[in-house]
Amino acid sequence: MLQKTIIELVRECGSNGKAALFHEVRNLLSGEREREVYGDSARRLAMGEGAVRVAVHRLRERYGELLRQEI
Repeated sequence: MLQKTIIELVRECGSNGKAALFHEVRNLLSGEREREVYGDSARRLAMGEGAVRVAVHRLRERYGELLRQEI
């Protein structure tokens, strides 16, 4: 169930032109990473750290929505 949900989220990100973003921040979705990781990801994506934080927050929300639909 979890894997199917992640696959759907990857598909959505790919169709929205956000595949690179997803692949960069996928490890941050669990919320267990340290603060400096956001800065590193932001530099690699040429984005502001705040923008990366918002993007991760939105991906977490969407993941939750997809998971609830699956259940």
